[in-house]
Amino acid sequence: MTKETAGTNLANMTLQEAILHDAKKVIPILEEVSENVQNATEEELRSYAISAHGMKGALANIGETEASKLALTLEKAGKAQDRDAIKSETPIFLGALRSIVAKIGEESEQRSAEKDEDPAYLAERLEKIRSACASYDIRTAKAAIEDLEKMSWTKKTITVLDRISGHLLNSDFEEAAAVTSLYQKLLRYS
Repeated sequence: MTKETAGTNLANMTLQEAILHDAKKVIPILEEVSENVQNATEEELRSYAISAHGMKGALANIGETEASKLALTLEKAGKAQDRDAIKSETPIFLGALRSIVAKIGEESEQRSAEKDEDPAYLAERLEKIRSACASYDIRTAKAAIEDLEKMSWTKKTITVLDRISGHLLNSDFEEAAAVTSLYQKLLRYS
């Protein structure tokens, strides 16, 4: 695996974790409006359109173009207050979204191990990440994360690495360092 591939895989994992998080919020909104579309208020339709818009971009970012196109259809229907389109198209989109969420969940489970492959190496790399974040050295921090990605980790460790990577993607070095430091402490006491 090249460094470019590892970085791309880690970025996709972070996006996928974000989609899981967002889908948990969006699905109930879309369901509620769809089921009660004839009585939906203007504000509920606006929230529906915003929710569809958010999923449209997120799905496109992980290559789920068909689902992204469906989300665009829902977004337009919400903005136009097209209640018939909302009623007919939402179940199709929700089916696709649930399928994607299930697939991401399965992939996440497959990536995780029973225990961390090399706890000493993990501790060393986490310290390197924390130190790099303290000096705003994104290259070193990303390289350490890419090194860790090549190994087997528990779901908890993968989630932490995803969060750190997400903060680095947003150039939020302080938050990346804080998450890293907290996890270092948790590892020391476990």
